[in-house]
Amino acid sequence: MSKIPGEKIPLRAEAEAKLAQARKPEIPGRTGQELLHELQVYQIELEMQNETLRQTQTALEESRDRFMNLYEFAPVGYLTLTEAGLIAEMNLTCAALLGRERRKLLNSSFARLVAPGDQERWNRLFSEVLRKGVQQHAELVLQRGDGSRFDAQLDYLRIEADNAFSVRITLTDITEQKRIEEDLRIAAIAFQSQEGIMVTDANSIILRVNEAFTRITGYSAEEAIGKTPALLHSGLQDKRFYELMRRDMNQQHYWQGEMWNKRKDGNIYPEWQTISAVLAPDGSVSHFISTFLDISERKIMEKEIMERREKMAELQILQIMTQTAAAIAHELNQPLMAITSYSNATRILLQSEKPDLDEVRKAIEASERQALRAGESIRNLLDFLSMKEFPSEAFDLNQEILGVLDTARSEHELNFHTILRLDEVLLLVRANRTHIQKVLLNLLHNGIEAMQEAGVPLPSITVVVSTKKDTGVAQVTIQDNGPGIKEHDLRRLFEPFFTTKPAGIGMGLSVSRSLIEANGGQLWIDPQERPGATFHFTLPLAT
Repeated sequence: MSKIPGEKIPLRAEAEAKLAQARKPEIPGRTGQELLHELQVYQIELEMQNETLRQTQTALEESRDRFMNLYEFAPVGYLTLTEAGLIAEMNLTCAALLGRERRKLLNSSFARLVAPGDQERWNRLFSEVLRKGVQQHAELVLQRGDGSRFDAQLDYLRIEADNAFSVRITLTDITEQKRIEEDLRIAAIAFQSQEGIMVTDANSIILRVNEAFTRITGYSAEEAIGKTPALLHSGLQDKRFYELMRRDMNQQHYWQGEMWNKRKDGNIYPEWQTISAVLAPDGSVSHFISTFLDISERKIMEKEIMERREKMAELQILQIMTQTAAAIAHELNQPLMAITSYSNATRILLQSEKPDLDEVRKAIEASERQALRAGESIRNLLDFLSMKEFPSEAFDLNQEILGVLDTARSEHELNFHTILRLDEVLLLVRANRTHIQKVLLNLLHNGIEAMQEAGVPLPSITVVVSTKKDTGVAQVTIQDNGPGIKEHDLRRLFEPFFTTKPAGIGMGLSVSRSLIEANGGQLWIDPQERPGATFHFTLPLAT
């Protein structure tokens, strides 16, 4: 038996000696067989837990792959540019829109994809977004790999991370939309040049017609002159229709409207007609001039436009869905990766001869926290997407604040002090009650969580309500005594997906500002340096 250098006694002999000294009498009533059975049961339990964790890991990996597919195959292109304007990332859809291989586009300049006529404008826009950092929109002509061009809409935003800037872009092909707009413009010009003209005497006998009349109705000038406009009647207008027409002509010497007439071949068509009376010196009607337009094509086009608008609306909805999916994928990526890491660590621990159950428990609890974080991110995004228009109403803002404060207290463990300075003679405000409740709760939650994380010894929230009668608004101020907002975060505080919270999604303040503005008010933060954060918002008074 081998020995350790410097040791006189072999390790095994020393271990056996220690075991003999430490051996205690067997536990009464517990045989070796029973202890072996208990160990076997415990081993099976560990194996079952390991299988459950393996299945959970597989499900999470499938979920991650599903969200990655939403990003890669979205109907719009996504790409990220470095501060130097180089393409750092892009999805497969973007590469397909540009007609190039993704690997060849990465680390190349985006500017070279812009058509020559728009390159100077793109350079200006890119410099502006890097300087200002606000979300911007632009339409540019881009070039595909085969040399063809297409109209694109770019929605882009500057992102700051690790003291470096990047620009995220959503790329949408709007070539079809541009074509529709051009068709509508051309159609509008065409309508103005297709009017038929018919001149009748005071007794409605046709005296003269133009070439457009013949083209529209099928009747030649010889066939129409000497007849009355009844020649064109389709029978679809009843007696009452012509009575109202004559009344307007007698009272105003003018009539305009849509009617259905009949061509020489018997086909009925829609027509937009204007009739003006020409008066003689004595005030009597000398003749009538009728101008009319065959609006059959317009009717068809109106139907097509409606269908295209519906299609465009569907595309816009789909674009929002895909952007939301990308946002969800972005928010879920970190917790999903963390869960995968914890699951791998747990599997390794359980595969050891003597698993450390405390470490296993900690890993499982950490996975659970990350899963809850992922679920909260999804709920916040769905809450944002489910915002709908609700009717406004007049209500007592003081009472609403008191109710929301009670709700906030019940949802948080932190015992905070409240200072209320309500306007006793406050008039009713007009807004959507549900929207205002959401805003109040969000502002209160932010203050409470900030004070709780900072460990403020005497947490307090001050709520002030005042009436600005000169501007017809009520103003609400909510101030906490937490750590406040850092100066470099103030300018981005209301941007979507910007957050100062480790587990936040960055939609609360953006949504709150949108809700207040939708109700005719404003929401802002007080930039002055003082303990805590101070938010103000206004609402219109009910009249």
